[in-house]
Amino acid sequence: MIVICKKLGIDFDGNVVDSCEEDFDIEGYTIFTCPALYHKVRDKVENYKVLDLRVLKAFRNPNEVAKAILTSESIYNELEFETVDVGNSVVYVGDNLELIRELSLHCDLTVITQNEDTIENLYPYEIRVIRGRVKDIKGSMGNFKVYVEGYDVVRGEDVDVVESGQVIYPNFDKCVEGIYNDEFFGAFKVLSNLGGFMKLIAVKIDPEICGATKSGIIGCTFCLECPNSAVKMENGKIEVDLISCKACGFCSSICFTSAMKNKVLSHDKLVEKIERVSEVTKLDTIAFVCESTLGKLYRFKNLPDVAIIPVPCLNHLNEVHYLYAVLKGFKVLAVPCNNFKTDCFNIAVKTLKAFGFDCLKIARWENFEEVFDELKNAKVPKVKFELRGRNKREMWLSLVESLMVYELKERIFESEHFGKIKVNENCTLCKACMNFCPMEAIKRNGGKILFNHALCIACEMCAKACPEKAITVEKVLDFGDFGEKLVFEDEMIRCPKCGKTHMSRKAYEKMKKLTGMEKSLLFCNECRPKIILEGVYEEIVREMRKRLGE
Repeated sequence: MIVICKKLGIDFDGNVVDSCEEDFDIEGYTIFTCPALYHKVRDKVENYKVLDLRVLKAFRNPNEVAKAILTSESIYNELEFETVDVGNSVVYVGDNLELIRELSLHCDLTVITQNEDTIENLYPYEIRVIRGRVKDIKGSMGNFKVYVEGYDVVRGEDVDVVESGQVIYPNFDKCVEGIYNDEFFGAFKVLSNLGGFMKLIAVKIDPEICGATKSGIIGCTFCLECPNSAVKMENGKIEVDLISCKACGFCSSICFTSAMKNKVLSHDKLVEKIERVSEVTKLDTIAFVCESTLGKLYRFKNLPDVAIIPVPCLNHLNEVHYLYAVLKGFKVLAVPCNNFKTDCFNIAVKTLKAFGFDCLKIARWENFEEVFDELKNAKVPKVKFELRGRNKREMWLSLVESLMVYELKERIFESEHFGKIKVNENCTLCKACMNFCPMEAIKRNGGKILFNHALCIACEMCAKACPEKAITVEKVLDFGDFGEKLVFEDEMIRCPKCGKTHMSRKAYEKMKKLTGMEKSLLFCNECRPKIILEGVYEEIVREMRKRLGE
């Protein structure tokens, strides 16, 4: 449901309200086009979005821009939340007596200080007091261990660790959720979090397709570059710290196997937004805009019209989304916040550049018109395409294949996200590389190893798993080397008994050298035991005949 203030002058299907004073009904997920409309019914609404469309006066044709925004925002995800247990214990490191006394009324407080005046003023120690200093803090919100060198004034004994759910520590120099280095802000946060709070679940991981580790070998770790350090590898598995996560979307957008599932704005919902906006707008430029930057539009006037698709953070977008918008016929601008990581954006730019297109750019509101003008004469590819694939990389490849009707203008780009392998003569065709590759970029067909560069994510797991050290990986994106290519070939030995190929010539030579066996190795695993038993039987028979003849 969309509630529109009539004064905005927006022509769009919805519940049009004459003024902020008018009563109106709401139903289901509701989009408020003015904050005053939201405040009118805030006690009655649960699932909602506030869009102050007065900012659209910054554009030459606000109604056309509003059409794109409202169409996009009508498509939304049902959000999931989880309860974070914080407990009631708090450690305060400092000497602010007023703050100490106020906090002590609401929580189980421990004060750590070296100031004798503070210790004296806290007599008769209804609050736990530690005379000493903090050496280190480990753990996470709800389960911190504060390591100290001190003396427990209440218990009259030395103490080396204090457990706590939250910590206020003005001199702490690390950014850890639940440890506050501003004591007044910290006091507010501590009180609001006491007991527990609801936290948005931003991402879920499918460990079955994650390419981070396998059998102790570390592979793809791009998600560990999380700008908030919320993604970590624990005991050989990728985990997301729910408390540290800011729901920026980077981990899911950079995940090439699509193991990281975005629960705030899913891949499919973003594609649907682009699709729906393309159906309703007459504008030739789409702008993906970080929601936090929309407030800046109050400063501007007479900006060129674009079809705005707001997103919680531009890090939610991956290269498929940018390319999808371009292939729908749009020039594309990205208007980010300060936390924008450009990995996926750069892949999309390189993809378009390879075929001679320069219709995707980053803009800030401060230079928006200037960048928009740079796109005026930019050409947009006109191709038929189908978005398909089991994961993000395969989807990207399906879009690249549609661009291949154009001549390749630039072939090779530096990239940390793509790899080309070389296989040397040490290879024994053992299949380790194939079995470890999370993208199925390596296949074995008889005595041949086939490699698809377009699917390789340069995780180097194949090289690490190879027992012969036969593989090297070059990190590069080569648009002239897509498709399955032969990278190694060796003769395959056929079993003399059943005729099945079962071992490469290189593997045979290696095993013969290691075991001293020769003829029996020529047989496959199924036939070899039979041949050995038959040989033993014949030897016994010969021995028995020899004895009988004597």
